[in-house]
Formats: sequence, C-alpha cells, structure tokens
Amino acid sequence: MKKLKNMLGKKVNAIVKEEDLYPAIREYFSTNYKLYREVPFFNKRVDVVGIRDNEIIAIEMKLRDWKTAFRQAWVNQLFANKSYVAMWHKYIGKLNYKYFVKYNVGIIEVKSNGTIKIIYEPQDNQPSKEMIRKLKIKIINA
Repeated sequence: MKKLKNMLGKKVNAIVKEEDLYPAIREYFSTNYKLYREVPFFNKRVDVVGIRDNEIIAIEMKLRDWKTAFRQAWVNQLFANKSYVAMWHKYIGKLNYKYFVKYNVGIIEVKSNGTIKIIYEPQDNQPSKEMIRKLKIKIINA
C-alpha cells in the first residue's frame, strides 16, 4: 500500500494496482518502441508489447506475484527478443534473481516516484518467426 497525503496534509491509504505501473513503463519505453497494451497471445494477454523495427519486447506487470509474472514472461520469449517482469519497488526484493538470470528474463523495478530501474537486462533472444507473425496479426486485428 502506498501512503498519499490528502489536501489537508493527512496521510490516507491508496491501493496500488497493477495498471498503476504502466505510466512509468510507458514513459521509459515509448521513446524507442511503439507500445501496445493487453495483446492477445494464445490463451493469455501480454500486459505490454513494444515493437521497434525488427525488435519486440514484452513486459508482464505484477505488484507482488513474481512467480506468475516470471512464467508469463518466460513464455513471451517465444515471440519477444527481450522479455521483462515489472514489479512494484516494495516487492522487488522478494523475487528470486537467479531464476531471472538463468532463464534470461529481465527485471524492472517501478518506483513510487514514477520512475523505473532496470535491475536485470536480458540478453537478446531469437524468437520464433512464426510466433512473431502470429503476434503481429493479433496486433493488426485488435
């Protein structure tokens, strides 16, 4: 939970939601990538897909559940050159860093001031050309 001050200067509780991570992601990546939200990919949706020339990135945003985000991001490597998990800064210390490095999934920390920090930058992946084609068709038809 994030503490905010109301107009009287008193602290009030505000629940941070997964979609609250997106503005920081957009701010950081939109200068280099055309971003798409909630892109269908087989039986799931990818939170953010970025496309630049022949490069595709995928980002799964989660507040706390790094294991689910990790599995989703790992599957996204089928079509993405780089796949990331973006997490709220308060929970970033709970993830298991060695899995991300071993399976080449990037880590993004989203801070309460609206900025991000790349904790782990994944190596370029060579995704399936067929999966890339299917993803682009989904984006075009969305």
